[in-house]
Amino acid sequence: MFCRYLYLFHNRIPALHVDSFKNLTQLSGIYLHNNEITELPAGLLDSSTKLYELELHSNSISSLAPGLFANLRNLNRLDLKNNLIEEIPDGLFDALENTEHIDLSNNILLHLPDTAFNQLRRLNRLYLNSNRLMSVSGNAFAGLTALERLYLQDNR
Repeated sequence: MFCRYLYLFHNRIPALHVDSFKNLTQLSGIYLHNNEITELPAGLLDSSTKLYELELHSNSISSLAPGLFANLRNLNRLDLKNNLIEEIPDGLFDALENTEHIDLSNNILLHLPDTAFNQLRRLNRLYLNSNRLMSVSGNAFAGLTALERLYLQDNR
């Protein structure tokens, strides 16, 4: 099936099956914001290699599976704000070599792994505001040579 953009926002979707996007290999944008999604199963995005924009904000996502974004080398924008994300698994963002914008604001992150963002050479905007970050390692943003804006306000 040929579909480039999938708009499913403002529904009451509670869950996604691992094969939800399996046959939608041409997707450039997935818009699932303002639902009731609590988790993203490992393998969910494996066939979404052309994905450019992923909006998952304003759900109830509490964790992100390691390898979830492993095939998203073309992703430019990732929006996960307004969820319940507590931690970022090591290597979660390593494949996102073309990503310029990540929004993790208004979650409940307590700390950042030292190497969470090290592979994101094109990242120019990173939103980590309104979390519960207590401290940030000196190496947390090493390698972010294109970073123009870093938002860290309103953490506790």
